[in-house]
Amino acid sequence: MGILMPWWIAPRRGGAVAVFVAKADYEEARQIVAEYEANLE
Repeated sequence: MGILMPWWIAPRRGGAVAVFVAKADYEEARQIVAEYEANLE
């Protein structure tokens, strides 16, 4: 998404980024993040 719409992300310290999600998509986004974090372990 950052390539298509770079204004939708914000740089953070240490290489992390903040991703903006529509309020209507919040719960689905949280689930995706939780699955991603579980796969890191």
